[in-house]
Amino acid sequence: MTPTGAQREWAVAVAGIALAAAAFFSRGGPASPGASVPFVVTVVPGDAHDLECAAAAPLGGERCRLDDQDHPTGAEQPLRPFVTTGGELILLARLFEEPHVAAWLREALAAGSTARVTLDCRGQYLGTSGPVRVRFGATARWDHQREVTAGRIEECTVVPR
Repeated sequence: MTPTGAQREWAVAVAGIALAAAAFFSRGGPASPGASVPFVVTVVPGDAHDLECAAAAPLGGERCRLDDQDHPTGAEQPLRPFVTTGGELILLARLFEEPHVAAWLREALAAGSTARVTLDCRGQYLGTSGPVRVRFGATARWDHQREVTAGRIEECTVVPR
């Protein structure tokens, strides 16, 4: 018996799903807290002062600059909101303090630059947040979010755009 076109398409679809599942599970499925993962974001120099979040609880030992009542948390290297090059909202701690990023930021501020760069980073996956508020400007409105991926930056490469 010769397979029909529909049977062939079904077989190809099942094989594709099996291949995708094998690839997913071979890399351990979704990241678990503590895993080293890539984070790729774009920033401008002003982001170092304009991005902030507010949340009641720490995440993986990191905190937003403000708690859920807008009181300072005392975090020296706070979580901040960023959007990945893939369009995902994430919270990252220690990004502007990473040595390569800090050097770029000093040079950009000294030159009065507003140029956007891409930061290709690796860091530790901390988990996903509970309720969190984010804003992308000192006077911008707060945006309420939840289940936002969070990470702690370990190293970055600055890529001019």
